[in-house]
Amino acid sequence: MLCMRRFRRPRRLLRAYSPQCSLSFKDAGIRAYVDGQLCGFSASLKQSLFDFQVHEIDPDGHELHLLDDEGRPEAPNEGIWYLHFRLYKEGMDTLEALSRVGKALGRPPRHFRFAGHKDRCAVTVQQVSCSSLRPQELRHAMQQEEWDSRLQLSHLQIKRRPLHLGDLSGNRFQVVLRHVDQEASLVEAHLHKLEEHGFLNYFGTQRFGTQVIRGYHVGSALLSHDFPRAVRLILGDVRALPERSEAPECPELRWDEAAQEAQQRVLVAWHRGPHEVAEAAKEALDLMPRRYHLERGLLLSLAKKLTPEETLQNLPRQLLMLYVKSAQSLLFNEVLSQCSAHRPAVGDWAVPRGAMRGGHGAPTQLTEECVARVDGSWEVVLPLPGSTIHYPPGLRGLYEAASEKLLGIPLEAFHSRLPLHLPLRGAYRPKVARLQDLTWQLLDASEATWSRTRRL
Repeated sequence: MLCMRRFRRPRRLLRAYSPQCSLSFKDAGIRAYVDGQLCGFSASLKQSLFDFQVHEIDPDGHELHLLDDEGRPEAPNEGIWYLHFRLYKEGMDTLEALSRVGKALGRPPRHFRFAGHKDRCAVTVQQVSCSSLRPQELRHAMQQEEWDSRLQLSHLQIKRRPLHLGDLSGNRFQVVLRHVDQEASLVEAHLHKLEEHGFLNYFGTQRFGTQVIRGYHVGSALLSHDFPRAVRLILGDVRALPERSEAPECPELRWDEAAQEAQQRVLVAWHRGPHEVAEAAKEALDLMPRRYHLERGLLLSLAKKLTPEETLQNLPRQLLMLYVKSAQSLLFNEVLSQCSAHRPAVGDWAVPRGAMRGGHGAPTQLTEECVARVDGSWEVVLPLPGSTIHYPPGLRGLYEAASEKLLGIPLEAFHSRLPLHLPLRGAYRPKVARLQDLTWQLLDASEATWSRTRRL
């Protein structure tokens, strides 16, 4: 029997490093089903990396795969330009993958841009851009012995603009569910319902991180302009967690002793006074394992005696945005669980299906007459908080209560001036996601095998 236990803040600085702790659906705000009569079935997901394959779909609707023919683009001699390429990765998230690519090229991670963050426990293909990177530099780095074999690149192109978060129209998933605990007929019934009605459009748990300190904890610190606390949280200081935040339930707590020792040096110095932080950060750099790219970047900035705000400005802009969007996503999940009815109702906001691609636009408030005429060509949306967003009648209070309860900050923090020049316009996101081209096969365990030889 799996024993769940709650992580407790340490009374002393010992064991302060944030341990690995998977996030439950409940803690991510995921508590409802699109059809209350069908509450799913149990199965094992991601037993193997190749059980979860993701292919990004670009804004033109093209599914991205590695290509054998890379092409030979020539970099321009003047002006601003970017090298775009497709990134294949195994067993690491997008940020770690780009840190490894950047290390091979001698470039900081902030030079790279991507459209969407991809999961660590998966095999994925996505688009990436890098400023002023010549194709021959990238090819040379890939030929070195130090190049990580779990990374492959193809389809190099020169463009005049970089990628931005959200520059995609979706993802294609190929998934294996193992140890299914239901009869085939019941599983088929669930899948037909999924095909017919879709599913509540929650943000998945990977959006929030895999440690006791979640991405939304850092995001709320950034939104509060509390830069010292944001740095401490990124470094793993659980004492910087809000006192009102609930301790998560964890099936197990996994500590990285080497990372903890490095982190302890800085946190002890931090509590003594800022004048000791720089020297402690230098010592911690020698102790911090090289796989902790983000923490090492912070330590390097602190060792240079930069302020917390300057330290954060040295991080990749897209990483800071992921922290803020983690907080934004938690509010969306919480409100969606409270407004989970998938059928349109009077007062809902809706848009023509597909009109919200990119997340922006003006939804229409449904009247009684509109509800009667709404069909499959329309979809109901909920706000993602931001500077340009308005709220349906009666929902602003739900968002305000969720922001205070879950993040400890007022909702206005999402609408006022954001720190570090981060843009957060907000968006409208459909309540229900519809699957396109859903197919499935029921197989014996011995038949459900994948390998590197499949077209990726």
